[in-house]
Amino acid sequence: CMKDRIDGVMLICPAVHYAPPSKKHPVHQLLCQSDVLQGSSDDPDMEGFLSMAVVASPEIYEKYKQDILSGIKISNSDFLQLYSYPFTFEADLQTIEFDKPSCILTGRQDHVVGYINAVEMLDRFPRATFSVLDCGGHNAQIERESLFNEHVRDWLWRLEFAAER
Repeated sequence: CMKDRIDGVMLICPAVHYAPPSKKHPVHQLLCQSDVLQGSSDDPDMEGFLSMAVVASPEIYEKYKQDILSGIKISNSDFLQLYSYPFTFEADLQTIEFDKPSCILTGRQDHVVGYINAVEMLDRFPRATFSVLDCGGHNAQIERESLFNEHVRDWLWRLEFAAER
């Protein structure tokens, strides 16, 4: 079993199982937008950013371009279409149990995958830290960067602690 080959997992806004947006998914909300960004309609990437953003500031937009958009722009979309939802291994995700250090981070305002389906994983991940980050959408790692970083530090500490035992 592959889970025996890894020491821990971190899931960021996970798509636990395929479901089209439903009542389990919040509607998209832009809770905070910087005045500086409101005048950026000539930027071709701004529309995509704002369609996902919950918190929109120049700093978060730069992180979006650097960390997310850069990967999207170089991706092979034909290849990715071969592996789109639903995944063949999705049924396994509904039953897998994992008892090593885990961190599951979700965005409270994530309109893409929501957070409710991820909550259902907790009983099967007894060593998981689970957080629903307010003011976080599907890109919660850049919208709530300091909280995200603290969770990563904690998870890495728990991995080191487990390795020493």
